[in-house]
Amino acid sequence: MLAPNRFLLSVCLRRAGGEHRAGARLFALLPTVIAYLLYYRGIQKIRDSSRVPVQASVECVVAVGIGVLALHETLGTVKLLGIARVLGSVLLMNSGTQKTACS
Repeated sequence: MLAPNRFLLSVCLRRAGGEHRAGARLFALLPTVIAYLLYYRGIQKIRDSSRVPVQASVECVVAVGIGVLALHETLGTVKLLGIARVLGSVLLMNSGTQKTACS
C-alpha cells in the first residue's frame, strides 16, 4: 500500500538538494504514516468487524467529492448511482433494523 509513496519519495530525494530532502521526507511521513495510523485507530472503534469494509468504502465517496470540488471533474450518472449505493449501504448497516440471514 505504501509503494506509490515510496516511489515518489525516491524520485523527490534524487532530484532534491540538501535542504529539500527534509521536506521530501516530511511529504512521505504526513500522508502515509499519520493517515494510516488515524485510519486504523478509527477502524478499531468499529465493534462489528463485518462492518469495516462497508465503512471503508466511504473513502471512495470522499475521493470523488474531492475530485469534483478541487479538480473540477465531472460528476455523471454512474458516479452518482455509485455514491448513492455506497451511502445507502452504510445507512442500512448503521440503522440497526436490517435482518440477518439466519432470522
